[in-house]
Amino acid sequence: MNTPHGKNGVITDDLEFSRRPAEGLPAFTDRIIHFLETKTAFVLIVLSGLYLLIVSSLSFRKVFWNDELFTLYFAKLPVWTDLWWSLSTGADQIPPTFVMITKFCLLLFGTNEISVRLPEMIGFLVMSLSLYRIVSHRTSSIHGLIAMLFPMITSALYFSYEARPYGLLLGCSAMAFLCWQRAVEGNNRKLFVFGLCGSLAAALMSHYYGILLFFPIILGELVRTFFMRKFDHRVWIAIFMALTPLLLFLPLMNASIEYAPHFWSKPVWSQIFHFYDSLFRPAALTFALVCILTALLLRFRFTEWSGPGRSFVSHELAAGVGFVLLPVVGVLIGKVIVGAFSERYAITAVIGFSVLVPFAIYYFSISRRIVALWLVCIFIGFLARSVIDFTTVTEDSKNVKSSFDFVEKNTEKDIPVVSWWSPLRFWYYAPKDLAERVYYLADVKASVGYLGNDTIDRGLLDLRPWFPIPNVRAYDLFLQSNPQFYLYYSSSDEDWRWNWILSGLLADKRKIEIKARDGNQILFLVNKE
Repeated sequence: MNTPHGKNGVITDDLEFSRRPAEGLPAFTDRIIHFLETKTAFVLIVLSGLYLLIVSSLSFRKVFWNDELFTLYFAKLPVWTDLWWSLSTGADQIPPTFVMITKFCLLLFGTNEISVRLPEMIGFLVMSLSLYRIVSHRTSSIHGLIAMLFPMITSALYFSYEARPYGLLLGCSAMAFLCWQRAVEGNNRKLFVFGLCGSLAAALMSHYYGILLFFPIILGELVRTFFMRKFDHRVWIAIFMALTPLLLFLPLMNASIEYAPHFWSKPVWSQIFHFYDSLFRPAALTFALVCILTALLLRFRFTEWSGPGRSFVSHELAAGVGFVLLPVVGVLIGKVIVGAFSERYAITAVIGFSVLVPFAIYYFSISRRIVALWLVCIFIGFLARSVIDFTTVTEDSKNVKSSFDFVEKNTEKDIPVVSWWSPLRFWYYAPKDLAERVYYLADVKASVGYLGNDTIDRGLLDLRPWFPIPNVRAYDLFLQSNPQFYLYYSSSDEDWRWNWILSGLLADKRKIEIKARDGNQILFLVNKE
């Protein structure tokens, strides 16, 4: 028999609760269910506060990496024209509006690891709350909470405390889904149509690959149009009006595309499978716990699965599937149009999974008791993931400091040090006397020849007029004026594949010997033969 649901879409499970008084674990889950359904606002506030506490702690402990320092340096440019012309180099594929939002946070709270990442922290929270509203509107508060917490057990959580556009993109995308859901229902229609247009436009103003967001919304609206046999002109106008930022940023987008022929991440079909693998890998233990718990509960007849019986909204289901397919669409656009694609560009696919999973749970009428315990498992998974991430960022911070100590201890101060990979962390965090003698050697042709890409070398050379990176030097000129120097390498520098410098030095017949070694850190002494 199908489970009825009561007022405001809250599932009642009358038969299950009326059979006999609950004891033990059933009684515990019943109390959880009652609390979640009667204290929903309180639960949302507590979860939001806990999330902000955790990601603030992670942001505080995490040192900036290369791309985040690009964001910071763009945000600290004094005038708009500097920002526009620096982005016109194409060295970083981000819209100026994202930078201006970061700059606003710096003006309010100063320059620190939290303020630079604040837009992403808020964007991720907006996504989580929007997911709750999207799902709870069709199901119940318990299912909505699963949608809210689901991204927090995946790799998407990382982008809530990284100073890049992806946290904002997630927030804009989920908000667009929510506004579209409400706009097609008629209540406060004008407000939500405007919100749909604004959210879509804001996604494009966060990242150029925000264009991917239009795919699931358009797919859902096409399905809705097919079943209604009616063209909703206001929604379609809102969708196409949201494309306006593309016209404003077209010169910057063209400049970015100029980097595509030798971009560090070329679109390949295998990225699709790698995306899904990396998205859910952090959630593997949570999924295993859910499966084991469910098997035990069914084995001991804790509750029953009553089978499919509820309906779903077809156009929302189509939009959810559209989000899930974004890695496919992204790689296709990268291959056909742009020539460049990184898996993180499709991170909004997590929104589709976060909507479809609780929708499926609701459709198959799975007992509220099991769902409540699943929710507990996901919450535990989020806490465990946070502890692991905190350990990781703390260890990374220690490694950065140890690299400074290692170089200072094993080098003579009158001999320059060449960094194997981009030394932005050295220049930002290291003591001034050390930072001033650390160099990066760039050669665009050599980088393409040895690595097949020129993103790092070309980018650092192009941005020298605007960034505080005076020690980026041309490879040939540096070698002519420095017959002896140190070469610092660490395996944390994204592996050997990210720099061609050693191959170049060997080709130039330079004498290279190991000066010092400590774990994954190696210091070479390079001399002219």
